[in-house]
Amino acid sequence: MTVIVGIFILLELCFFIPLADIKKKESRCSSYVRGKVCEIQKKTKRKFLSKQYLYIPTISYEVDGNNYKVQYGKSKNANEYQTDDQFWVMYNPKNPVDIFQDDSFVLLGAKLMSIVGILTIITTLLLAVTF
Repeated sequence: MTVIVGIFILLELCFFIPLADIKKKESRCSSYVRGKVCEIQKKTKRKFLSKQYLYIPTISYEVDGNNYKVQYGKSKNANEYQTDDQFWVMYNPKNPVDIFQDDSFVLLGAKLMSIVGILTIITTLLLAVTF
């Protein structure tokens, strides 16, 4: 029984850590600046017998007179990012290369993992009370 409870506790940690990391990074990246897509790299991934393409934009932005270029996410959609697209970039004022990417898919995944973590806690408590 102790082993089962231990396994569930480890699972709970695995589910809550990603959401905590996202929230921590979001709070660190408290400043905004306009960024621009300066190039898009196309990578080929082979999956089984087919090819998949990933489009990885590089964005540029300026903070306190210094220019920065960083990769900004990935997309399977060739039209999601276009060269010269402009948008707001959230960056860490202490380290402007550290940016927060508002990737709703990653955030949704982290929230779903948190829900599974809560269900795991409930299951662990029910098992502990039952035995």
